[in-house]
Amino acid sequence: MVSQFRLPVDGCFKLVMVIAGCVATWYVGQLVAECMISGCVERTISTVQKAVQKSLIAPPPKRNKCDHWTPCPKGTFAFRVLSGREKSKPPKICFEDEILLGGVKNNFGRGMNIAIVEDNSGRMIKFIEKAPDGSLILMATFDDSSTRLTEDAKHYIEVLGSKEIRKLAFRGNWVFLGTKGFTLPKNFQREKIINSKSGTNRYGTWPAEIQIDGCFSPKTDYL
Repeated sequence: MVSQFRLPVDGCFKLVMVIAGCVATWYVGQLVAECMISGCVERTISTVQKAVQKSLIAPPPKRNKCDHWTPCPKGTFAFRVLSGREKSKPPKICFEDEILLGGVKNNFGRGMNIAIVEDNSGRMIKFIEKAPDGSLILMATFDDSSTRLTEDAKHYIEVLGSKEIRKLAFRGNWVFLGTKGFTLPKNFQREKIINSKSGTNRYGTWPAEIQIDGCFSPKTDYL
């Protein structure tokens, strides 16, 4: 009777051990699989994040002379004439990436600001009447210039090529590229003006700042 009772118990015990081993093996397999999948997913996410970050970090744009959007063609000279804004931001005149006039040099003033570029590439700031023939004369207003302009001054600026100087009103902004001893092609943008107008001014009683820029070629733009 004793031997007959032990045989079923031993068989049940073995069966339980087999089942327990299977369960343990399955559980360990699940853990290993989960770790492998989790690690793979994490690596994939990390790779995607790095790729996205790399695509978002674009290389800084190359700076051009006088902060032009595109470089000037070979053999030409870059220029930019920027009017002042209110009483807080002074005008700026740049030629071939050299600031001829502006806040950096602290050589600006209320009214008409003038920079002269000689045809021999020498640069200076003088009175207009002393500019030699073959010179570029870059002009920009700051705060108000109209009330200081005499009739003779307006006429002289017209001789330099201006078509808008007589339209300049109180606290208007005006920028201009004048020439002495030669003229520029008709399609050359050399002047821009914006007058103070209630309801449209950007800064109280002052209009928005304006600018002209371009590339001057001594070979093709001398007429």
